[in-house]
Amino acid sequence: MYDVKVNNSNDAIAYAIYMIVGSYFKKTVCLSTIKERQLKVVYCETKRDTQIKMEERCINYVDTRIVGVIPDEVFGDMIEVKFVPNTKENRLEVVFYGFDWKLRVWGENSSKGIMFDYKFTSQD
Repeated sequence: MYDVKVNNSNDAIAYAIYMIVGSYFKKTVCLSTIKERQLKVVYCETKRDTQIKMEERCINYVDTRIVGVIPDEVFGDMIEVKFVPNTKENRLEVVFYGFDWKLRVWGENSSKGIMFDYKFTSQD
C-alpha cells in the first residue's frame, strides 16, 4: 500500500468532494472507511470559514461543470466511493463507481484558490 503526501488543505478538500458530490447520488457507500475517518478529522480541524468556502466552490463546480454534462441517470444510482492516491499528480482523488461508469473528482488549494477537476468514464 502506498500513500500520497498531500497537505491537510487538499485532504480537507477531498473530504468536501466526498460529502458534496456524494450527496448528488441516490446512495453513497464509502469503501475506504479508515481513510474516510482520517479525512473527516482533517476536515473538522479546518477553520469553519474555510469549510464553507470549500463547500460553496465544490457545489458551484458540480452544478456548472458536472451536472448537465454527464448523463442524468447516473445520479439515480447507488454508488461506491474510494479515495485513490494519484502519485504522478501528487493528489488524492475521490472516485465514485456506478454500475457501468466511474467519476473521478479531485481538488487542490493553489495560488489561484480552490480548484476542482473531474474525469467521467462510461463502459457503454
